[in-house]
Amino acid sequence: MSDQTIFSKAGLLYEAQLASLFYGIMTRFLFLITILVFAQCKDFIGNRHKVAVVPRQVSVSSSLSVEPGRWRLDPNQQKIELIVNCKGVASCTVSLGPAQGVRLEEVNKSDDPDCLKLTLALQGHVIPQHVPLIFSNGEDYFSWDFRILPDRTQTHRRH
Repeated sequence: MSDQTIFSKAGLLYEAQLASLFYGIMTRFLFLITILVFAQCKDFIGNRHKVAVVPRQVSVSSSLSVEPGRWRLDPNQQKIELIVNCKGVASCTVSLGPAQGVRLEEVNKSDDPDCLKLTLALQGHVIPQHVPLIFSNGEDYFSWDFRILPDRTQTHRRH
């Protein structure tokens, strides 16, 4: 075997190793690019934007008012009606955060763009809690904690 044959076989082996290494790197690179593109897709995990957007919380505490501001549990009442006043609140979608035994039954929009009427339904055993009301108008959202207090008969029995 001549030196030229040995070098050509070594060169072919080296080229094969480089090609295999290049193939492995390119495969991983394409996989990562695919994952990144897929993660940015519209409707991926509930995001309705073409590019994933994190909602921004907007501070509105000074202009938001909710009547009544809190509610004392009453075994005879199964519904709570709230009036929400805030600039542009009628254009928002409303949802409830985690709450035990409380459900958002109805959202009524009036002619006033700054007013909403919400009806909360109390189901089963409702405990005193903070019920997060979440208002969203696309990319921005704000929330307000509605307090449900224990009924007066329960607080008097404890003392």
